[in-house]
Amino acid sequence: MNITSAAVAWGLLAIALAALEISAPVFIFASLAVAAAGAGAAAVFGASVEVQLGVFVLVAVAVLGIARRGGRQWLNQRSPRATNVDALPGTRGLVADAIDNARDEGRVMLQGLDWSARSAHGTTIAPGTRVRVVRVDGIKLIVEPDEAEA
Repeated sequence: MNITSAAVAWGLLAIALAALEISAPVFIFASLAVAAAGAGAAAVFGASVEVQLGVFVLVAVAVLGIARRGGRQWLNQRSPRATNVDALPGTRGLVADAIDNARDEGRVMLQGLDWSARSAHGTTIAPGTRVRVVRVDGIKLIVEPDEAEA
């Protein structure tokens, strides 16, 4: 094995690309650094410049393809969790003040907070009734009696 100037140049390119990856982590520089290292290995074994460039291109495409597929699978595994108001539908609360849509009245205690509430079906709901949040309309909960409690 004879280390040629081409192998040294590929090695320096790999180091420079790795340094770029550290300063701007986008993974493209890392894959190109791996490809440069592969081309440098080909140079050490006496491959022609054409073969070295071919190794560089093939390794870069392969590493980027593998990383893209793995990244896509990783991102798809992480399903977004509902937070804040988006997490309220389906939760259960307790009617604090009677819900009467005709009078535009009603309060529900939900997760320790007092919310303005309306009936999903237009029926009056008595205080003390367990309810389930159907949706949120602005700052008002739209609720229905909790069938699990009935």
